[in-house]
Amino acid sequence: INAAGRMKAIFFDKTGTLTDNEMKLDPVIISQPQSNKLAMVEFALEAEVDMELSSEERARESLIMQNFATNQTLTSLDGKVLGDPMEDEMFKFSGGQFGREEEGKEVDGVKFVRQILFKPSQVHSHPPSLHVMHVFDFKSHLQRMSVLVQDTHSKKNYVFTKGAPEKIMKQCRPESVPGDAQEEVKRLSKQGFRVLAFGMKEIADDFKEVATAHLDTGQRRV
Repeated sequence: INAAGRMKAIFFDKTGTLTDNEMKLDPVIISQPQSNKLAMVEFALEAEVDMELSSEERARESLIMQNFATNQTLTSLDGKVLGDPMEDEMFKFSGGQFGREEEGKEVDGVKFVRQILFKPSQVHSHPPSLHVMHVFDFKSHLQRMSVLVQDTHSKKNYVFTKGAPEKIMKQCRPESVPGDAQEEVKRLSKQGFRVLAFGMKEIADDFKEVATAHLDTGQRRV
């Protein structure tokens, strides 16, 4: 408003003429051990992956890709992925694909929502097959959404969460958040990026208990 009085002309653009209505995933930054402490490290595409990474670092990269692939509300129709452009971009980046296993099949007495598969890669040395067991839809007042996932190969269960950085970091254990995380968020925000944070936790609880628990009300830390 303060600047409007100094303007002599305003130009409006129709989307598709000078601009594109698309979402592009640019930097992906994950927490990795650096000099015996956690630090924010830019994730390299598979072709650039450092073969010297430890098994722990590989596992972290695999889990963030699993978070990208499962923590979404996309659908698949005739082999085409449909839904939110942001989620679609993350899904493509993850390398995940929708499985053909019939939805509604029960796992541990709970019907799963969708199946996500991965191909063998440098990130996924043992490609997981994932069942999305429950989706906690995005809530604007919580500024995050979560999914309950089971790796059918390892039989491990996870909760994957995504949302506003300040909300996700608040839910995390302090020792699991790199000391430079806040600074990294500020740096990216100043460059005009829309910044999302991702968190996860391996869970041992029964899916029915977790699905009905106050997982997304701030009462549990992921």
